[in-house]
Amino acid sequence: MAFFTNFGVRGNVGLLDWYTVSIAVFAVVLLAAHGATYLEWKTEGRVHDRSATYARYLWLSVIPLFVAISLESFAVRPAVLYRALGNPVCWLGLVVLLGATTARIFGLFARHELWAFLGSTILIIGLLAIGGAAIFPVMLYSTLAPQYSLDAYAVASSPTALLLASFWWPIGFALATTFDSSLIRALYLQVQ
Repeated sequence: MAFFTNFGVRGNVGLLDWYTVSIAVFAVVLLAAHGATYLEWKTEGRVHDRSATYARYLWLSVIPLFVAISLESFAVRPAVLYRALGNPVCWLGLVVLLGATTARIFGLFARHELWAFLGSTILIIGLLAIGGAAIFPVMLYSTLAPQYSLDAYAVASSPTALLLASFWWPIGFALATTFDSSLIRALYLQVQ
């Protein structure tokens, strides 16, 4: 596959097109806003003040970028929106997204940085839930022909592999949870 062809989203495309680049810009700005919110929570003094300023500007730029990629997604794959409207997981993700946005705004105006950071984290989780549920079952859509698209059922693992994973998954989850909780405890201190 070519790295760059005609910057379009139909036919024989390359790795870079206008839709992929705009999604990447949104992701970078969203993660930068999340990182600035984290620094706002964890630091004091000049770094805290600069992080708060950057977080405000970055979060304000996330809103129009989200609207833009939503409209672009509808233009590229209109079926995704209609599938999302009928999927209860998308509605649950929307409730999570609205709650997280409320927590983020409350944390911003009340100067409660932990609420702002938790709202930011849950907002990203809500966006991922909505996006994953909206594209299901066609995970990788072919621009050449629908029969070349990859859906979740066609690329699913065998029942034996899923059974094997059900045995090691709880062990891995326990290890990851233990690591995560120890990391949170270690990083809970304020940085000057």
